[in-house]
Amino acid sequence: MQKGRLGEARRVLARLGSRDGTLEEIQAAVRREADQADAGWGAVLKPKTRGVRRAILVGVGVGAAQQMLAEEALLFYLPRILLDLGETRNRVYAALVGMGILKTLCIVIAAIYLDKSGRRPMLLGSVAGMGVSLLVIGAAFSGGLPVLAVVATWSYMMSFSLGIGPGCWLVASEVFPLVIRAKCMALATVANRVFSSLIASTFLSWAGAMSYAGYFYFFTALSVVIWGTLYVYLPETAGRSLEAMSEYFASLFGEEVATPPPPAKAPAVTNPMV
Repeated sequence: MQKGRLGEARRVLARLGSRDGTLEEIQAAVRREADQADAGWGAVLKPKTRGVRRAILVGVGVGAAQQMLAEEALLFYLPRILLDLGETRNRVYAALVGMGILKTLCIVIAAIYLDKSGRRPMLLGSVAGMGVSLLVIGAAFSGGLPVLAVVATWSYMMSFSLGIGPGCWLVASEVFPLVIRAKCMALATVANRVFSSLIASTFLSWAGAMSYAGYFYFFTALSVVIWGTLYVYLPETAGRSLEAMSEYFASLFGEEVATPPPPAKAPAVTNPMV
């Protein structure tokens, strides 16, 4: 098919007993692959339409937002944080084991309800839960309450795992246009890792300058900003095709989605074995 040998392709399909229409489907798939190969990084970094630009910003933004609330920093440095708060090593170990169990259970729950309840409410609820938990963690450090800090940390990790943790990758994969989807997913992954590394590597410096309580209060305020941004710009993607999402983003700016002309009708494939 890629080399234009349509006659040979028809004969092969006939021997395989294919139904009418198979040839057109294969031709469409070949054209899509060619479009993807032709679409360079210019289509991602300088999109031609505002609708495509919005889709890229939403997908990359969700990927970045997943790590903007210090989830991995808290995960990496939790033993040190709890020890500084006065917990014993045995209790810190128990807190880590409990957190791992709860995160795993919440991921299983998220896998069920991200389709049933939708991506948008799950992500919004997740960020809201993380923000409240960060506020309580800050209060626990202000009051010197290690048990409250542990419970609030569990609540934070559960909120993360119930929504934006696994959900950000679902949303990103569902909003990007098909032709540039792979490159956009790579860009979203880079943004996610950059923010993770930046926040985790500067945790000790920030916490030393602001105190633990101040650090968590800062990210509480940031969670409000992220929640508001997601509320305004994040669409529901569950149950919608990539084509439907492209039409949605184009409709925000009164644009039309460019669709290739339908392929010429191929002759019906007959099975010589019948």
